[in-house]
Amino acid sequence: SEIKDESFAAVGQKCSKLVDISIAYNEVTDIGIAALARGCPQLRSFTAHHCPSISIAGIMALSHGCKELRTINLANCRRISDDRLFRIAEECPELTSFNLSSCEAVTSAGISCIARGCKNLLCITMKDCSQIDDTALIAIASSCANLLEIVIASSRPFSDQGLIAIACGCPALERISISSCPNITDIGVIAIARKCFQLQTISLTSSKITDASLIAFATNSRKLRRVTFNNCDCITSFGLSILSMECTQMRSMNFMTCKKVEKENLLSLRRKYLPTEHDRPTSLLSNSLQNGTTERNRPTSLLSNSLQNGTTEHNHPTSVISCCGILFRAYK
Repeated sequence: SEIKDESFAAVGQKCSKLVDISIAYNEVTDIGIAALARGCPQLRSFTAHHCPSISIAGIMALSHGCKELRTINLANCRRISDDRLFRIAEECPELTSFNLSSCEAVTSAGISCIARGCKNLLCITMKDCSQIDDTALIAIASSCANLLEIVIASSRPFSDQGLIAIACGCPALERISISSCPNITDIGVIAIARKCFQLQTISLTSSKITDASLIAFATNSRKLRRVTFNNCDCITSFGLSILSMECTQMRSMNFMTCKKVEKENLLSLRRKYLPTEHDRPTSLLSNSLQNGTTERNRPTSLLSNSLQNGTTEHNHPTSVISCCGILFRAYK
């Protein structure tokens, strides 16, 4: 049922020690947010997803009343704009996570204000923000040296220049996700690999990168545990092999719809990530590649089309490799 402003006012009156609130697909307005802020000064995390009636005025009231705020998620709140974003940075300098995905009125100027005022920012997400460009990335790189995670998607203005700035200014980066940014190439991605030695998770979707990027990660990013390269038509089995051989801490590899990654290479990866011969039957590869069936009592491994049918084993896997609808999992 719809949560109205009166409900938020009641929460503010009765729950003064509230530290975390999350709402989605709701018509609550700035009035309700202001009432919440007045009554919950200890609030640390605020998420409003797809709340079209919330504007910058409500977020201003929130930041003014809740000085302990660390996380703000305003994804798909389309009335949010640059106006007075600098005041949020002034009121909440300890902010560590900010999500402005699909806030199409926000520009690089607004992001730059947040970056300059919130120097302890650890995570920023900017998906589908068509007015944010490299200027924002440069501002983040200049002010947020401790940044751990950045997510950007569906934005033509982002280019290698901005990614190089992030690489140079945010050496502690652990997680990066880039999707559908056509002006980002090997140049920017290789810069990330060569400068950000703490990287653990990489996700690149619909990208022009080649094996050169994979080799750069293999050479420099020895802490990598999870990689996703989806719809990257220029990478090949050669790059995948180098990456898997050099990154010994790898736990998850996803190469969906990468046309030049061959099934034979996936089979060699399967052999690498499965347990030793002493711990498993002598023959594990069966007709499951064709029909998706598995042996009922197979003790230590599974090779099937379970990405398509959703089946899982009782034990949790320690490694996952998936491509072309085939999921490879290894167990302790």
